[in-house]
Amino acid sequence: MRDAPRHKSAPRCKRKIGRRASRTACDAERRTIVKVIVPHAPAWECRA
Repeated sequence: MRDAPRHKSAPRCKRKIGRRASRTACDAERRTIVKVIVPHAPAWECRA
């Protein structure tokens, strides 16, 4: 009985954290890729 609620609540927290982490990771990767491939690209291209 005690293990069931823990397993149900755990994936929810992991999903939220995973989404946040993935978003930040994607943003960081995009910034690094833009800087390496197109260092002269303007800021508006980096945001898109």
